[in-house]
Amino acid sequence: MDVKEPEQYELEVTIAGTAVWLIALIVLAVFFNDDLHRHHAQWWYGACGAGMVFGCYGMYRAIKRRRADQT
Repeated sequence: MDVKEPEQYELEVTIAGTAVWLIALIVLAVFFNDDLHRHHAQWWYGACGAGMVFGCYGMYRAIKRRRADQT
C-alpha cells in the first residue's frame, strides 16, 4: 500500500479551502446581502476575499514546491 505524505495533499487541500471561501462569498452575496447590510456586517465580504487571496497564494506556493520536488 502506497502511503502519501501530508505534503503531497497540500495543493488539493488548498484548492478545496479556496473553493469554500468562494462558495461562502457567493452564498453571502446572494442570500444574506440584506441581512449583512442591515446589521452592518459587510466585513464578511472582506473576510471571504482575504481567504481567497491567501488561498491563491497557497496554491502558488504548493505548485512551486511540487515542481521543485519533481526536479
